[in-house]
Amino acid sequence: METEELYWELLFKYFSGSLSHAEKEELLIWLKEKEEHRYLMDKMSDWWAVAHVPLFKSDLEADFKAYFHFLIGSVPEKQTKQIHRQLNVWIQAAAILLLLIGVGVSAFFLGRNSNDGEKLAYTETFAPNGSQTQILLPDSSTVLLNSGSFLKYRSDYNDSERKVELRGEAYFEIQSNPEKPFIVYSDKLNVKVKGTTFNVKAYEEEETIDVVLISGKVNIQLADNQQEDIALSPNQKISYNKKEEKTTVSVVNSANSILWTKGILYFYEKTFPEIARELERKYDTDIEIRSKSLNREVFTGSFSSDYTLDRVLKEIDMDNKYKYTFENRTLIITDK
Repeated sequence: METEELYWELLFKYFSGSLSHAEKEELLIWLKEKEEHRYLMDKMSDWWAVAHVPLFKSDLEADFKAYFHFLIGSVPEKQTKQIHRQLNVWIQAAAILLLLIGVGVSAFFLGRNSNDGEKLAYTETFAPNGSQTQILLPDSSTVLLNSGSFLKYRSDYNDSERKVELRGEAYFEIQSNPEKPFIVYSDKLNVKVKGTTFNVKAYEEEETIDVVLISGKVNIQLADNQQEDIALSPNQKISYNKKEEKTTVSVVNSANSILWTKGILYFYEKTFPEIARELERKYDTDIEIRSKSLNREVFTGSFSSDYTLDRVLKEIDMDNKYKYTFENRTLIITDK
């Protein structure tokens, strides 16, 4: 891929929220190289904040290049010092920091036009792998995002309604307002509450979407069947199996579902591939399992917040049956 095309792709992925770990590092290096690069990204961010996003995602990348190609080479070297002084706080503080490994949160506004022509702004917050971040919503409700999670809400949040979209896992403490129910939209389940505390786990790569109620009451709706509500009571959990398209409700110890908010890893009868996905998010490390026996093993246990990945793996492998090596930033697990 040509150098220019590479960075167009990286910039587009940055603004559309699809950068990989390695791509973030590559874009960060590019931003640090020259003032012109940061100026270019600043101008792009201005456009992105007020852009009309096409109804068809396939149009978005073409529009992105069409708007921005004229900027290439438009910043003379001698003007970069003046430009740098004019850069807004967003580009100085956020454009680089958001790409750093271990940054707890990235939040930005994305402008979109509604069907009636009204311009809407969205606040989007992302907690990268290896981090967590807390969000204070406009109604003083709080949300704690777990690693690899994303939350979005509109600028008119709390005007007439309270709605957020979630990908990943989050713990919610919602202020009571009977006149304005709070709704969490995920891939297959919608959670509707008036004031309560609960946990939603809705990672795209997981087989299930889980909602655990800590206190208060929630009503669950299937995204494709919003006529039927499933009510939960405290210490109840609803799980939606995406493959089987089935829901189950069970009684649980709800405190275990939010141990992650204290940095504690907790597993109950989980297969190692399920555990590996949580380890990847918590420790920001790719894991590849090359052991059939390990793929079949089931574990129950917990690890405190001070545990390193190495220590977790050693305690899981009590019988010393497996070998761990790193290849190109990926942890490879094989039989000894």
